[in-house]
Amino acid sequence: PKFAPEDVNMFVLTKYSQEGDRSSLPGVDFACPDYQLYNRVPGSWAFCNKNKISTFFQLYQDTLTKQGRDHCFDMGEMLPLTFDLSEKNECKNFFRVYERQAAKEEDNGWVIKINDKHHGVGIYLLDHDNIHYVQERFDHGKQCGEKPTSAVVQKYIRNILKIDGKKCDIRVYLLISSASPMVAFYHEGFVRMSISEYNPSSTDMTGHVTNTSQAKRTEEPNLINNSTMTFTEFQNYLLENNLVSDPDYVRREIVSTIKLQLVHIVRMAQRVLEPGKGYYELFGVDFLIDSNFNIWFLESNRNPSLKGVQIKLKKKLLLEYANLIESRLDGFLSTADLPHKHFEPIVDETREGTDRYFGLLEKECVEKAY
Repeated sequence: PKFAPEDVNMFVLTKYSQEGDRSSLPGVDFACPDYQLYNRVPGSWAFCNKNKISTFFQLYQDTLTKQGRDHCFDMGEMLPLTFDLSEKNECKNFFRVYERQAAKEEDNGWVIKINDKHHGVGIYLLDHDNIHYVQERFDHGKQCGEKPTSAVVQKYIRNILKIDGKKCDIRVYLLISSASPMVAFYHEGFVRMSISEYNPSSTDMTGHVTNTSQAKRTEEPNLINNSTMTFTEFQNYLLENNLVSDPDYVRREIVSTIKLQLVHIVRMAQRVLEPGKGYYELFGVDFLIDSNFNIWFLESNRNPSLKGVQIKLKKKLLLEYANLIESRLDGFLSTADLPHKHFEPIVDETREGTDRYFGLLEKECVEKAY
């Protein structure tokens, strides 16, 4: 190694860049012995890059289908229809779908997302002006593959679950504490709300984007304080407004589904994640709930911001996160040995059979799909 003395047991990257610092490589120049930890999982761009997610979900689904296990995963029930405009064929397919729906006067709502943009920035509705710009730029699909771009277009889910008339979504946390063997945990997050009432016909993004940074930018204390909700508060809201009757609905239905989707995200990415006992990383993962209580994966974020997170949740998350990583430094690896209370295990490849996924996957779905 170029600069990895044996008495160093942890390497911390404090700022993440898309390209990364290629002058030194984990597993080559540092984080070589198993006891040296590194707070990144190389290859996690597979589920953090907006313009790669749909590709890897499709590969995952195709693999399961070839193995005769297509019932184990349906990306159409988890990921809104998405097209990567940087890929020629996907770009052309988007224009075919868009123009066909426009001709039939069907619901043709789409949103465009720019890769590497965060905190509610780089998200635009494809309204009349924006779709006209995209059509001109790509000449209605004829210039697909010719124009550099890092954008994706995604079907916009209009029939959303609202809280007091506002759009809402859910932020949870995914911790990969080891990439080889794969060990991953779920941590409860919170519900986020838009700062304006939701109007599907409006182009005012404050009613469409729920990121807590939107509220922070207003510098209005009431908006900031009222833009988030705990899971307990969310459960109470659903009960009080007769949206559900089960007093444990959030945990029993919503959290269980989110955990299963996180398992699929991890399994989908394993074909490109670099194996290493010393790699670990915390991600913020966002989900949308529609008016029929279907749950949709939106995106994953490296270096998740804790702005707007309630103090109690923030302390709980950070303290246990630190304890988990400290135990990793002591050589503990499996979920049986790592201290966890609020971090709930969802993947542990040191276990066997369905126990490997804590009962979240059926027996015939456990085998690797890459």
